[in-house]
Amino acid sequence: MTEKAHIVGDGLAGTWFARLLDSRQLDFLCFGNGKTNTPPVAFVHLFQGRTFRRHEQELTAFRSCIEFWRGSEFSQEWSVLRKTTPGDRLQRSAHDHNVPEEFAPKPQGNDLFAYRPGFTVRAKDLTKFWRESFGNKFQEQTVEIGDLSGPVVYASGLGIEELLPNLRWDTNPGRTVRARCREHPARQPEHLVIAKGFHLGGNPGEEGFTVGGRVNSKGEAKNDETQLAEEWLKEGVEMCSQWWGERIANALDRFPIIGWLDEKAFVFAGFGGRALFWLPFCAPLAVEAYLEGSNESLPTALSIERFRNLL
Repeated sequence: MTEKAHIVGDGLAGTWFARLLDSRQLDFLCFGNGKTNTPPVAFVHLFQGRTFRRHEQELTAFRSCIEFWRGSEFSQEWSVLRKTTPGDRLQRSAHDHNVPEEFAPKPQGNDLFAYRPGFTVRAKDLTKFWRESFGNKFQEQTVEIGDLSGPVVYASGLGIEELLPNLRWDTNPGRTVRARCREHPARQPEHLVIAKGFHLGGNPGEEGFTVGGRVNSKGEAKNDETQLAEEWLKEGVEMCSQWWGERIANALDRFPIIGWLDEKAFVFAGFGGRALFWLPFCAPLAVEAYLEGSNESLPTALSIERFRNLL
């Protein structure tokens, strides 16, 4: 593929794709309006959801994830402390997991399990850094489907539903709260803590911590983040700021969708709330497929071809 690439989307997926093209000194333009669904601080770990069992593709991706985030100036590495409920699916699966021993959950008592590694990432700062590094190759403007000629990479987050309307999509609100301890504002949790509907992790390179995941079934804030943080930290907590966004994933298998839709449209989307987990592995694969003009090299579990009969 020798034509100039047009990348629609300036969030994590779009800027990551553009960064890899830029590193090869390939010509591109990245379009976006700066209003992305990228949180200030986000969480990365292996066991999203209610089971410690993982798809083989996730295990492969996680190794790339560790290699990228470990030692990055935008991230901080943690051990993970996971709270379970007695007898629930998550706790049962801890004794029937299918992951390598290095990633396996270890019982800690009181229905807690520990595993590693996990990361907190300054996601918004990362995308801002990359956008600014592109110079005039980043165009701050909104682009609609069909506006651009030539090959277009659609890394457009929520906009992917318009491009692929025949797939089933699941869109959910996301919310994070930045907070700190009143008496010891520089204090951070000793672990990345995950409980049902609750994440707690230290802000990389900054004081305080971020709490995530507290939204009810109506998409409304539960406003109990500081209370939950106080229960874990045994200290008074105050909220500093909050972020709201939306996350979209395909409702069929919740894995990303990558590849050529047709000769002019390349899809790189559907990461849901796990972009920082998937992108270190998926972005190089996507760029190779884009440059080859073919989907043949993409893993079946991630390729758009798995849904070809629905498109």
